[in-house]
Amino acid sequence: MNTISEDANPRHTAINESKIEEGKIPEDFLTNDTPVSQRWRGLGTNNNHDKHVGLAHAAVSAPSRSSLEDDEKRVTNKIARKWRLTHFLQTNVSGLVVLFYYLVTLETIISVGLTIGLTIFWHRKHADSTDFDGGTIDFFFIGFAVITPITVSLGLAFGRREQALYEIRRIRTCCFQIYNAHAIWNWKGSDPESSGRVEAGINWLHHSDKVLEQLIGIGDELCRFLTLPTSSRSYHRTMSCGRKEAADIVEVAYRLFDSLYTQRLIQLSLLNEKSKGFGLAGGEASRIRQYELYIGESMEALRMIKMYRTPQALRAFGRIFTLIIPPFYAPRFAQVAFDLDSLALGICFATITPFALTALYESTQILEDPFVGYVSLDGIDVTEEFEVLHWHQLINSRKVLYPHAEDFHETSGVPIDTWQPKEEKAVGLEKKSLGGSSRSSRYVLGGAGLEAITGREITT
Repeated sequence: MNTISEDANPRHTAINESKIEEGKIPEDFLTNDTPVSQRWRGLGTNNNHDKHVGLAHAAVSAPSRSSLEDDEKRVTNKIARKWRLTHFLQTNVSGLVVLFYYLVTLETIISVGLTIGLTIFWHRKHADSTDFDGGTIDFFFIGFAVITPITVSLGLAFGRREQALYEIRRIRTCCFQIYNAHAIWNWKGSDPESSGRVEAGINWLHHSDKVLEQLIGIGDELCRFLTLPTSSRSYHRTMSCGRKEAADIVEVAYRLFDSLYTQRLIQLSLLNEKSKGFGLAGGEASRIRQYELYIGESMEALRMIKMYRTPQALRAFGRIFTLIIPPFYAPRFAQVAFDLDSLALGICFATITPFALTALYESTQILEDPFVGYVSLDGIDVTEEFEVLHWHQLINSRKVLYPHAEDFHETSGVPIDTWQPKEEKAVGLEKKSLGGSSRSSRYVLGGAGLEAITGREITT
């Protein structure tokens, strides 16, 4: 396959090279007057990005004034020379912060409080008894009714997270290959020595910028879609207020997904057909179409992971039993206090057991929605992946292929929103738009509206 990387329009204004010195970031690099393509995307005065940790934050907080090799050696040696005691303290302190900040919830406090209170009650009630035996209660039931469903849910949630990482990787890879294909793939012209791209006589920079706009739009809108609040919790299915909340979330989600998938992939397909009209070989156009297919498959996979969760019954089982089972073991903890002649040790066991169970359950809930890297430590940071790294990769490719082109002015931040209501149907005491279609999500509509559409009686 022949490739070319010349600037399709050399009359474009060159970048002001006097502002860019080798190995140095100019002082006005981050000013508001600087074009967005010359700044690190995802940063600014917005509070949403002040706590963002990633490529962009690191690049601005510690601008490099030396070569990559020197920076690599400095970072590596700095980590290697870290004192072991310092590493030990940092690791364990951070572990305690994670434990208490992310895993201690209201359920933890309630369960621990009930268990401690009942332990003290049984200890005082049988303080003078000689035939009390709380040790007959076995811990086997905790392992069967609590730990087993929690560990199963944890495995399922972690598998969903790994699948989401795979799909994100595939989307970014295919987007990069699609842009390169439109920007540099060449074919033979009218004679063996000529270039088909040159003979086409079009501005290939303008053509590839159209492709770039759609690819950046896909990344931005996919990030916004994945970071929406979840609409598949148990109360979204079982309670009328939850169904209304889910309706609001789903409408926004479907409009974003329609833009990033239906609208933008169609635009990419049309641009691919345009390249075929200029002379791109059918086999190479088919390869680009295959990249589009992979992107569509991964988008649907991410949508499924976002909108469907691990089994509701299993999570409800774990939630309820982690809360109510430990207090039933209060006689066992009271017996420990009698055997060791220390109520304090009995209370310690009464604290540790429910605390460990609820913390284990909360660790599964953190992974339920894997696209919340801005909330939990184990979530996927889709903002970093799509709005920062994805954007930088595509923009840097454009700078390499078209070094004398003007800065790219993106307009992809606005979704291609064609979702227009056609009619309204009465739903209870209010009207709900059907969102441009005569079909709607079953749980978006409730009560009389859903009954009118499905012909079945709905009970709440």
